[in-house]
Amino acid sequence: MAASIEMRVPFLENCLIDFGMHLPSPVKFRRSQAKWALKTVALKRLPRDVVFARKKGFPMPHSYTDGTERILLGGLLADQLQWSRAATEFIVDDLRHDIDMRFLMVGTEIWLRQQFGNETSAAIGEQLLAHAR
Repeated sequence: MAASIEMRVPFLENCLIDFGMHLPSPVKFRRSQAKWALKTVALKRLPRDVVFARKKGFPMPHSYTDGTERILLGGLLADQLQWSRAATEFIVDDLRHDIDMRFLMVGTEIWLRQQFGNETSAAIGEQLLAHAR
């Protein structure tokens, strides 16, 4: 949304999610094709090239995540991987330049904090904003 792009999730309905979760695996994945049932139904209404189109992401300026790597200092990821303070500082410094790895490691830290640190999304968001300033 920061880039004036909104994502819509039309299938995010509890009954539909429950239905999909309880489908047998062969219906969801057949002959090396993921989402087999969904694509089979979609072919009746949409052009083949649309149904089988490759996923496309949309660009996000790297500046949006600048500074977020500092959330790793004193975080759960460093603790779980038993990084020394010096190693953590070195990694955090390196992540300033490696945007893809920064995204993965910060995402892992956020997940660890939510799952095992009992931190709320709002609290983690505030910390990220403080680091990004």
